[in-house]
Amino acid sequence: MKLPNFLKLSAFFVMIVYALLIVTTSISEVFHLPYCQTFTYNSSQNVTKIGQNSFTASQIKNCLMQNGFENIKRLRLDDKGIWRALVKFKKSHFFVSVDYSGTVSIQNERKKYD
Repeated sequence: MKLPNFLKLSAFFVMIVYALLIVTTSISEVFHLPYCQTFTYNSSQNVTKIGQNSFTASQIKNCLMQNGFENIKRLRLDDKGIWRALVKFKKSHFFVSVDYSGTVSIQNERKKYD
């Protein structure tokens, strides 16, 4: 039985897409960022713990971006070992802080716009 060329090409295309999905999923499972998986969100102010922070600025920025925060500005490590930044999340700007254990605390709402 001979199949038409367009049917062969479409079957080949589907197999390629399926293979790419499997490869992409397996790569994301192998190369995960462990420092991002411990993050939790807290909306109260006094949750951050003072202590020596081992995260780098790029690690904090990547984790905040992976957790849905955008437009990260003024990322600084204060003298208490807490990373602080101004971020955008769902069309609002917030002050966030990240302590040495990876807890993300949302300080307050900065401003809201359409």
